[in-house]
Amino acid sequence: MDFCVLGPLEVWTARGRLALPGTRHQRVLATLLLTPGAVVPMARLIESTWDDEPPATATKQVQNCVSALRDRLGDTEQRLIVTDGPGYRLVVTDEQLDLLRFAKHVAEARRQAGKGALRDGVREIRTALKLWRGPALDGLGSGVLAGRAARLDEQRLDAFESCVDWQLALGQHREVIDELAEVVAENPLRERPHAQLMLALDRAGRQADALRVFQQLRVGLAEELGIDPGADVRELHERILRGENRPQRAQPSPADDLDRAAEELAAAISRQWTAEAEMRSLHRPKPVPLRWSSTER
Repeated sequence: MDFCVLGPLEVWTARGRLALPGTRHQRVLATLLLTPGAVVPMARLIESTWDDEPPATATKQVQNCVSALRDRLGDTEQRLIVTDGPGYRLVVTDEQLDLLRFAKHVAEARRQAGKGALRDGVREIRTALKLWRGPALDGLGSGVLAGRAARLDEQRLDAFESCVDWQLALGQHREVIDELAEVVAENPLRERPHAQLMLALDRAGRQADALRVFQQLRVGLAEELGIDPGADVRELHERILRGENRPQRAQPSPADDLDRAAEELAAAISRQWTAEAEMRSLHRPKPVPLRWSSTER
């Protein structure tokens, strides 16, 4: 049985996704999943379950939720959700919970990067990031759970930014531009991805675009918070203006240049034809069958 909190709360069995009971039951389960192996006191379960003042019967209702969850999860012997002193404890392995798998891959990625194996670090952290299916605990909406979910989303962003740092160090600036642009759009006041995007664009020969990213960040911070970008971002901006921020790497071989040019041309043609097909509605509802014959002229 697999439990997923890095996105909407889901439980998967060998037969597929398991339908869960109502919102209160899901909040109880989510609270247990966020601290696997640890005893969650009844007071915290009550706090996570009700957005406003809990009813006088809150303790009994949480107990009923746990009983219903055990039935739905097939935990007849109470080995999954264990009653332990003042509360309950969820017993799962690292491989059963995506949150634990994420933390395991991120830790291994940082270990690899710490010893200089950046490519291995990138591969591990990309594996971790693929576990995410959207905002953590998306849709549950509890005030307490929302705070925990926000911290998980912050861990996701931090992992992504570490990955980008390593890829930039490997010279993979073109590979990260599109992803960084999406993150910057979703986080218009977060300085670190703005700086990474500026660096990637400048190293890709797009100085004007890099300067435009800085200007957008500067205006956004001034309008929303009344502050300027931090010293590191301003220093990067100055280096870009002076043209001092080009990557210091060995010159690639002619074969590398040819391969890169071929990949970029293939990607550009694919984007162009995809856009053209969409504009002309060539695939909606489906291609029109035509008959033809040669005129032999």
